[in-house]
Amino acid sequence: MIRDLERMLKVTALYADDPNDDKVDGLLRNYGETHVDDLISRDEIEDNFQWIAWLQQEESIIKRLDWKLNTNDKLSAERKGDQVWANLNGKEHRLPLSTAPHNSYIVISSAAYLLRESYDFWIVKYLMDEDMHAILISTKEETQALNSNHSESMSKHFTPLKLGHDYFSGIDVPYIDHADHNPQFAEQRDAIAPIISRIHKEIANHNTRLREERGQ
Repeated sequence: MIRDLERMLKVTALYADDPNDDKVDGLLRNYGETHVDDLISRDEIEDNFQWIAWLQQEESIIKRLDWKLNTNDKLSAERKGDQVWANLNGKEHRLPLSTAPHNSYIVISSAAYLLRESYDFWIVKYLMDEDMHAILISTKEETQALNSNHSESMSKHFTPLKLGHDYFSGIDVPYIDHADHNPQFAEQRDAIAPIISRIHKEIANHNTRLREERGQ
């Protein structure tokens, strides 16, 4: 499953330097002493990542994670009443879900915990302050290659996923087999709920204005 990790890291670095650059086909750019060339597009780099949003459906996150795994690993999710169960290679695990703004990272941490023997999860740093995050999933073999050959680039542009941390809200959250990971979770969740609600409204209003402007 080893991909062209060196190329991926260089393209990611270019986007980090200028995330609004669409990298049109045929673009040639310098990165350090090497070149990134040949049909670089936003889709090319985006396809390497798992993208998650605050209010993304839990089953959708699991489904997209499955696409990033080796063919011999199968990850799926099923909603049973008010519960969601993850199924990894035939074994079910109940997700300790909370409220929607925190469920994205409850799901991500739960999946990373279930897959910890075979995969590593990394957060793309330059998107961590946005309302959409990007996660790289690497096999242990890929991780070894990254640490051996690209440690400087990895430390600059990626950070290892901290299990049980919600990178949107900044608080720790429960995950599979760790329902009590943060004993103060409920109190902290309720304290920041009004702030999260306000931010969601601001994002929704902004998106509405954009649609209206584009429709004019």
